[in-house]
Formats: sequence, C-alpha cells, structure tokens
Amino acid sequence: MDVDRRALVVEDDDDIRDVVSMLLTVLGFEVREAPNGQAGLDILREGWIPNIVVLDLMMPVMNGWTFRAEQRKIPGAEKVPVIVLSARRPPFREADSDFQVAEILPKPFELDNFLAAVSRHCPEALEKRPDWLGSGSRAVR
Repeated sequence: MDVDRRALVVEDDDDIRDVVSMLLTVLGFEVREAPNGQAGLDILREGWIPNIVVLDLMMPVMNGWTFRAEQRKIPGAEKVPVIVLSARRPPFREADSDFQVAEILPKPFELDNFLAAVSRHCPEALEKRPDWLGSGSRAVR
C-alpha cells in the first residue's frame, strides 16, 4: 500500500462506502471512512490529511455542505480535492455557489466515471489499477 496516497470516504450508506473504500484501496490508497460529516471532520482535525475526499451530501449528524465549509477551514485540508457522490443534482441552493468541489457524480454512479474522476485529481492512482477492474460501464447503486 502506498501510504503517501490517502483517501477519506464520507458517506452514510454502508454499501456505497464499502464499495468506494474497496476501490480506492485496490488503487493503492490508505482509506479512512466516516458515516457522516462530523466523523469526517474529526479525522481531518486529528491531522490525517488525505489526497482526495469522496463526499456524500445528504447525511445525518452533519451533511456534506457543512462538512465542506468546515473542511476548508482546516490547515492542510482546505485544498484537498473533493469528489461528491450524490442523488441530489446541481444546481443546489443559491447559497451553495461557493461550494467549490472538484467533481459531482450523480448516484447511482458508473464505476468508470468514478475511476476517471479519481484519476483526474490523483493521476498516479490508476498506475495500480488491476486488470480485473477493466473497463466497461457498471453502475454502483
């Protein structure tokens, strides 16, 4: 595992969180998981800064919008690229015009679209892509 490559998955759906974490682990990331934004912020505030964050928007305890606003206040975490996975489609609320995320992928999301988004923001990630991941559209629901 490449410990210099870290990913934080902030997602309340256990199945989606498991699949995304597994994919990122296969790509060589050290992955930490959080079932809501508050738990994700706790990880960042402990000083564990990832190379990428995968974020759901609609979660209990703390939603993705609040997580993102607070993430941007944490030194070292403020510029970490965020890939949003959400059933909610943009445009969101006018107040969210300053949301500033790297990408927004709709749920259900295509595996290839997710891998492409990760590779755009962590290009070295696909260097370790195993052959069995292959290509072809498969939806993650």
